Amino acid sequence: MEHQVKAVVNKFELRKGEAMKLIVKAHDKVLGTITIGQGTFRWTSKHGKKYNKVFSWSKFAELMDRQD
Repeated sequence: MEHQVKAVVNKFELRKGEAMKLIVKAHDKVLGTITIGQGTFRWTSKHGKKYNKVFSWSKFAELMDRQD
């Protein structure tokens, strides 16, 4: 298996201040963590907060819909 995603889910409905984390791995090495909250989508690389990217859901949708 090339990629693995481990989910840490405490609740099925997120409230303000709560988040769900997805740990993304390739070949058993961590690529980064996706944190999904009520208002944001956050990608943190394996290097930690130095490379932290945070998007509102509207901005995230805009980025995903872009035609390159």
